[in-house]
Amino acid sequence: MRVLLLFMTCGIHALGMSQYAIEHHSFKVNNLGQILTLSDEGLDLYSPEGRLMKHFSEDLLGEMSTIDRSSSLESLIFYKDIPGFQLVDNTLSPHAPLYDLNQAGYPNVTAVCISNDNSFWAYDAVQFEVFRFDENFEILERSGNLAVILGNDLQPISMSISGNKLYIADPQLGVVVFDYFANHLLTLPFDGKLSDMDVTDDAVYVSTHKSIIRSDKKGLLPLREADLPSEVQAFDVEKGKVYWGDGNIIHSVDLNSLFD
Repeated sequence: MRVLLLFMTCGIHALGMSQYAIEHHSFKVNNLGQILTLSDEGLDLYSPEGRLMKHFSEDLLGEMSTIDRSSSLESLIFYKDIPGFQLVDNTLSPHAPLYDLNQAGYPNVTAVCISNDNSFWAYDAVQFEVFRFDENFEILERSGNLAVILGNDLQPISMSISGNKLYIADPQLGVVVFDYFANHLLTLPFDGKLSDMDVTDDAVYVSTHKSIIRSDKKGLLPLREADLPSEVQAFDVEKGKVYWGDGNIIHSVDLNSLFD
């Protein structure tokens, strides 16, 4: 797969912006600045310069749905149609068999992410609950019926942890936050239909059609919104940079310049 790297001499707030012509459905950036992309062809790893380094796919498992980078050591690949997930290291090498949620008795899971202490979070779309489970599929914590607690059904588009908290982005509700014991703590509301989410040590970021919005984790400070020149299908915040993609091109720009 040929990758074309372009540089813009002027960008947002008159600062340079890099572009990588890489097809993707979604992507994440690791702590080395490498880009992991999901596409119809599978999972690809690119260098910080946009050079293809490795390709990974499991044709027998079907389409890869999402990537979770909550851990700096490994990525979780979710196969929604099974449902099940795999863990791969930073070279895209699997280091565990497929975790088959269907065979384990959880056929209605629609979202999964890594948790702490060798455990995982999942959302069950029939029971309307999030639950944390260990490597043997034993449930450690569960939220109870969120349709009752929240007054709405969740439709997770992104799910990840930060510290001991779980963050779930819903296109309409906003970002729903839970503690380590699956208790609902708060919901951060946002205007517009959300398309993606990322959580850093000090902030929650979400994207809408052509903007990225920043909120503090408690929702106490005013929101900061940055308008972008192209559609945001997926984005990630890593090492002081914001990366966003429209499905064909991944852009990057300095985080501080975006929200000045």
